[in-house]
Amino acid sequence: MQGLFRHTAHAALAGASLLCVACGPPTMSLKDNGSVVRLHPGNHFKVVLDSNPSTGYSWQVAGADPAVVREGKVTEIPPEHPLPGSPVTVVMEFQTVGRGHSALTLVYRQPWATDAPPARTYALDVSVE
Repeated sequence: MQGLFRHTAHAALAGASLLCVACGPPTMSLKDNGSVVRLHPGNHFKVVLDSNPSTGYSWQVAGADPAVVREGKVTEIPPEHPLPGSPVTVVMEFQTVGRGHSALTLVYRQPWATDAPPARTYALDVSVE
């Protein structure tokens, strides 16, 4: 009986791994702020946040270990019915490049206001095993 259970458990885990591969890169959002994300070298992941570029504010990478995490493409997705001053959705793509841990810190600020504290901060603990 234990052998059957063990075989079923292994099959379920294999199926879960296949589902994960099929679902694409993990997507993190505001609800994941402060979370730990566990990945493998070469994995991609996305951070999706709201932004309002008409105010001059944008999300910027303030800290990440380049030996662990590399910043990729940044895409802005406008609202379905844009009005002047409407917020957009920002999709920031990242790739893990090496084993280790890196704090990934994003700040929401106006690029020219480098001495001012950020309006918002977003952080992830990226663990690459």
